Amino acid sequence: MIANNLVWSTVGKIAVDYKVQELNKTLGGATWTQWTSQGIEKGSIVADPCVTISNKKMITCPGSPAKAIGFSPLPTDIGLIQQ
Repeated sequence: MIANNLVWSTVGKIAVDYKVQELNKTLGGATWTQWTSQGIEKGSIVADPCVTISNKKMITCPGSPAKAIGFSPLPTDIGLIQQ
């Protein structure tokens, strides 16, 4: 199952091409409604994320729908960094 995603397009309607082998279902250019009606994607929303990226940091506005799906930005000071 695919769950709790935030989906957004800046160029028009969302189209999904998919092939689910376990269900023997394939469709190209499906609408978001057609895709979610398959029951594979749960709890995901289509909305403007209201995000700004500056100096490699992601900043969400106070009403960002990213918070509704439980998203929290990854820390930028982990892992290997060049000094």
